[in-house]
Amino acid sequence: MAGAGDKAGSQNQPALSGQPAASQSPVPSTAPHFRACLDFVLRMEGGEVNHPNDPGGHTKYGISQRAYPELDIASLTLEQAWEIYHRDYWLPCHCDQLPPALALALFDCAVNCGKGRAIALLQAALGVQIDGVVGSRTVAAASRQYRSGLVKFLTRRVQHYVELARVNDRYAVFLGGWLARCFHCHEAALRLGEL
Repeated sequence: MAGAGDKAGSQNQPALSGQPAASQSPVPSTAPHFRACLDFVLRMEGGEVNHPNDPGGHTKYGISQRAYPELDIASLTLEQAWEIYHRDYWLPCHCDQLPPALALALFDCAVNCGKGRAIALLQAALGVQIDGVVGSRTVAAASRQYRSGLVKFLTRRVQHYVELARVNDRYAVFLGGWLARCFHCHEAALRLGEL
């Protein structure tokens, strides 16, 4: 999401017309919910944008020039985006070890705010030590508290966005989209987790 983390992109874009769904992704994953989570992220990130207030700069499928300066963003394929999301976000956040609802919420937040911030927000919501690593204690707490943890996590994420827009006027234009994304994430997580 624009300006929120270590990559940026557009929010609340319509589904990518003419593009295959993430469910057709060639990216292997041991978690059956990876593809559903990726579908959600791609819907939220949209296609190609270059918003002047977005510090990520030129962005496609949510992959920003700032985060990946070696990539030709204009030529980035959807398949390459799938691979980046799996390798650089899903796996490092250990989303496959979390309940599906929290996996979606953490994955989406990592894409939108950066992995470190996303993990710290999740750990604070779960009441575990904030060390920026999804380890056995974070996984155990997520498994015990996935219903309440989801609400607490998304609440902290909303607070982060509000504070970000408050302290930096250039992000105010994105606040409505960020908040809507959190509500859409909650709704999708409830469906995914069958809570």
